[in-house]
Amino acid sequence: MSSSNCRCSCRTSNDNSRSTDSSSSSSSRKQHQQQQQQQHQQQQQQQQQQHQQQHQQQHHQQQHHQQQQQQQQQQQHQQQHQQQHHQQQHYQQQQQQHHQQQQHHHHHQQQQHQQQQQQQQQHHQQQQQQQEHAQQQQQQQQQQQQQQQQQQQQQQQQQKQQQQQQEQEQLRHE
Repeated sequence: MSSSNCRCSCRTSNDNSRSTDSSSSSSSRKQHQQQQQQQHQQQQQQQQQQHQQQHQQQHHQQQHHQQQQQQQQQQQHQQQHQQQHHQQQHYQQQQQQHHQQQQHHHHHQQQQHQQQQQQQQQHHQQQQQQQEHAQQQQQQQQQQQQQQQQQQQQQQQQQKQQQQQQEQEQLRHE
């Protein structure tokens, strides 16, 4: 009797432990699924935020790059006083961009459009200055050509004089 009682009690204890194990494993699975769902939602949110940030950064980098190109062109073709004036404008435009990014994206596009118009106007002025500079170079080239023509005329006169001298010498020999 004592041995059978011991066997029964062992079986019941084993069954109880199995049931607790299965319940704990099911609860842990549920928790794990919930954690996965939460992680998935967080990843989606992070990806969206990253995409928005990248879009704004690209937008800002393009504008900054255009302004730098413009500054380099003006530094090559204008005087130092005008360069300093343009650098001040560049600093103001950066402040406007920073302020504009906090506002709505549509306003940011309008701001970019206005800046592009300003850049096109300034670029047009630079082209006019370059054309004036090219005309000056053409005038200098024309002057050089005139000088060359004068030199050629002088050479022709010298050749004529040499021919006359040779003719005179031939006459003398005869």
